[in-house]
Amino acid sequence: MSKPSSSQMLSYETTPCAYNPGADGDISTWLKGHAGQAGKEAWLLAFADDGVTWGRVDSARGLTTSRPLDASRLQTLHLFGEDGELRLWRDGTAFQGVFIHDLPEPADRYFDQGYILWGDHVENPGSDFSLVADGAQGLQHAVPLDLHNINLDNRPLRLFIRNHLAEDPQGQAYVCCSRLLRLQLKKGGEK
Repeated sequence: MSKPSSSQMLSYETTPCAYNPGADGDISTWLKGHAGQAGKEAWLLAFADDGVTWGRVDSARGLTTSRPLDASRLQTLHLFGEDGELRLWRDGTAFQGVFIHDLPEPADRYFDQGYILWGDHVENPGSDFSLVADGAQGLQHAVPLDLHNINLDNRPLRLFIRNHLAEDPQGQAYVCCSRLLRLQLKKGGEK
């Protein structure tokens, strides 16, 4: 796949960033300092050696997570919202990253796509996080949504991705960058 040419107008821009546990301190504190870049409301999705951690950032309460974040076990992390995504990945003992920021123009250079998340029933609803499970194996994760009185039979949990487009030298459009956008409960999931 070819890279977009420098003269091509893109609907996003990237800014490199890094997190160094020894110099930057606790990762939760570091993330709170960067959360505003993703938007008024931001979500966190982290993958570690010992499982998945969901989180949410809001102006009233700051960062809340389904379990403590531990940088020593962390592999990748996504802090995302309507304005952009902060993406970190392990690079030895430190983390490299990028902030993908949406530009206001041109709006026709991207499309959003929803993906179904695991969860066919709520095991433990909560006001901050709800434990959902899926299938006979009981795969679980704690999503940062209040799922009291929500029916998951039709799998209404969605993770939305924004796909940014560019054109190759022949004028054919292709997805040049994808980022996480939002977590959402599809309408019609209420009991």
